[in-house]
Amino acid sequence: LAEAMVARGYGATAVARQSSWVQVGLLLSLLVIFAGWIVAIWQGWLGWLLLAIGVVGLWLLLRRLGRQISITHYQRHQWTRWDTLLVVTAVVPVFLVILPLPFISQSSLIYSPYPKLTLPAFDVWIGLGLLLFLFPAFMNERVGIL
Repeated sequence: LAEAMVARGYGATAVARQSSWVQVGLLLSLLVIFAGWIVAIWQGWLGWLLLAIGVVGLWLLLRRLGRQISITHYQRHQWTRWDTLLVVTAVVPVFLVILPLPFISQSSLIYSPYPKLTLPAFDVWIGLGLLLFLFPAFMNERVGIL
């Protein structure tokens, strides 16, 4: 899902160069967090105070940066008759194979790990039904069937 959304440009952002104040602020916040962690080991409350100041500074910096980014929005695809036809051509072959219909021989779907050297069983209805899986290859979303 994530790759499909990226391919469609959902959440795409414009590439913007960070200013030097952002880089300095990020570096200072991380240094204060690190210093607070080290000082908290020996001093206790002073280190925790430095750690909290660094985390708040980092949070404020990232929040300000987040407000500057403009993102795109996903546009929903309108369901068309071709989409309905595509779903039908995907579901019908599955039902032909799964449902025990009286005119279809299910024996051609049985697997044996010890096959005999003979031609496999073939049911014409199942073969024709599975040909419906080729429909998307001949379908063009905007024009219809080629």
